[in-house]
Amino acid sequence: MIIPKNLVDNIENQIYAVIFKYKIEFFAAFVFIFVGRRILRLVYGHKFRPGTLVTSPFLYFVFSGISLLGLDLLGLLYCSIAFFFGLLISTLFKHGVKFYRKDNVIYYKRSAMISLTWTVAFVARIYIEIFYDLTQGLVLDIFLIFLSGLIIGEAFHIGIQKKLYESPVGDAMPPIDEK
Repeated sequence: MIIPKNLVDNIENQIYAVIFKYKIEFFAAFVFIFVGRRILRLVYGHKFRPGTLVTSPFLYFVFSGISLLGLDLLGLLYCSIAFFFGLLISTLFKHGVKFYRKDNVIYYKRSAMISLTWTVAFVARIYIEIFYDLTQGLVLDIFLIFLSGLIIGEAFHIGIQKKLYESPVGDAMPPIDEK
């Protein structure tokens, strides 16, 4: 389904009118909340729940996908290719995930490099859109989608590693740290 260009332009114009009126305040609040939450998650980890494992990568994909509104077909093709490369390359970062137990509950920490790189790229994309009004940052869009592929692939590997820890093969896995 292709979204009509005039509908996308109308939605973008309405959003930009509100954001540009308070752009410094909006950006400061966005960075404080969004980046602060990411840093807390990287430092303290996530309680392992299947819902969290699915929801967080899905939100990364949605936030990255929002920046794709209004791209032409060639741009969407480049982003699709980048996404699948991200999924494939995520296998290289699967060992960046750490599991630990706290009060007999399993927690995990994602790869800091992937999460921080995506966060910086997303904040840069928002900054460019707010302060420079550039809505066609194709290179940054491709990078965000590539990183979203990495994050979704990483979530898949987290689920596999958790299953390995719970299976009979888990006895051969490294022990989960106690905190």
